Amino acid sequence: MRAIKVFTLVTLFLLVFSTRLFLLTENFTDDESYYVLRQVESIRGRGTPITMDPLSYGGKYAPVLPGHYYLMGAVRMFGSFFAFKVFPAIAGAIISIIGFFIAMEFTKQWKLAVISGYFAGFAPAFFKLTINSINNNSVVIALTFLTVLYLMRLEKTKKAFTGLIVCTILLTLVSPFSLILLGIFWVYAGFLKLQGQKIKQRSFEYLLFATFLILFINHLAFIKLGLESGISGIIFGSAVHTTSLAWIPVMGGVNIIILLLGVMGMYFSVKKEKGREGISLMISLGIGVILMGLFGAIKTTEMLSYLGIVLSITSVNSLVVIFDYLKKLKFAKVPFVLSFIIIIMIPVFLFGLYSSLTKLEIENQDIMALEFLGTLNNSYGATIAPIEYGHMITYFAKTKNVADTNLLNSPSHEKIIKDIKSAYTTSYETSAINIFDEYGVLYIFINDHILKDYNITKINYLSDGSCFEEIYNNGTKIYEVKCNLISI
Repeated sequence: MRAIKVFTLVTLFLLVFSTRLFLLTENFTDDESYYVLRQVESIRGRGTPITMDPLSYGGKYAPVLPGHYYLMGAVRMFGSFFAFKVFPAIAGAIISIIGFFIAMEFTKQWKLAVISGYFAGFAPAFFKLTINSINNNSVVIALTFLTVLYLMRLEKTKKAFTGLIVCTILLTLVSPFSLILLGIFWVYAGFLKLQGQKIKQRSFEYLLFATFLILFINHLAFIKLGLESGISGIIFGSAVHTTSLAWIPVMGGVNIIILLLGVMGMYFSVKKEKGREGISLMISLGIGVILMGLFGAIKTTEMLSYLGIVLSITSVNSLVVIFDYLKKLKFAKVPFVLSFIIIIMIPVFLFGLYSSLTKLEIENQDIMALEFLGTLNNSYGATIAPIEYGHMITYFAKTKNVADTNLLNSPSHEKIIKDIKSAYTTSYETSAINIFDEYGVLYIFINDHILKDYNITKINYLSDGSCFEEIYNNGTKIYEVKCNLISI
């Protein structure tokens, strides 16, 4: 039986991993990966990550937790560039195994726990967020749920405490999300108190230790920023806008099957008189990430990724109830049960696959245009583009950007994002030049996706050849700004 279980888990991991490998493309599908590349190159070149970034937002202090960058630097040093892209795929596939073991904390029916692990591995938002990307999301999410697993096992085995401490340290070195998770754990402790349950001694000791450790490491990393804006500035400093929990994005990002089974699983578990600690922890994590998403501390896709995995795990409780019911039916034969499993598993796979295919690969013509810009060796003028192109500009063109997705300690980023949109959509040349003067813009980056996103077909004021010169065009265009408000 043990051999069958191991074989099944290996097959599950390989299924998720091979699907991720199949979807790898030549270029990344998010520009944050190019920020990771800049950090890795900095570590390989001078041993330390970039903390004073002269190119981001025209130049700013940009503190970082360096764990992920050193990890990816080590992978790049000892492996090919392909291995560099494969490592996050491994971390992403591991979530299916972690999901299985957490599900096993709710039931001893390991075959149903495998289905929950399968759901977690193909959760649409998580799949879309981490596919073909080397940002830290796959590592952070895997470490988060591994920490949750060890916390659930803390009172059952002594080895769990060691694993819990190691995961907490690694997560703290990789992402400020450790601060959010710490808050969720304390909410979980309060949740137990409200239910008339007492948090056990080892768990309480861990919470005290984790509180000190997480606050201390984040204090060291963000001491200057923390003195200026406090912990809230670290947690909420990356907020772009609040998240709207519209039904269609939630169902698409989580998958309607996972959503229904997961919510039902929470309900069935809460009704039980015993063993509520595990489900209380999962509910606390789910509610916590929803609130952080609503307040803008994490992105919508990140929120849906955590939520999708939480619901995938709690779905095992629904599966237990459903299969116990099916066993009582006269026609509960093996073909019927297998048909039921296939009916719920195939759509989950297809939803995950579809979500990744809708995530567009960064196009070669965009990269070529920015590399051309890099040959001009301009070190003083900025290049304007929507925020999602910011890290591509700094990596390929080696020029300053107006904005990028590293919003921590970024000045008035909401105003900047609005100004960027105005620069592309305004019909008035003077309005655009006023924006270009304010941010020191020398180059304008344009492609079809930008025009489509802003619902325009062209930028009208660029027809003035005396102020704007097209210096590159391969489908993606670059214009040089030759005027300022004084000269016109």
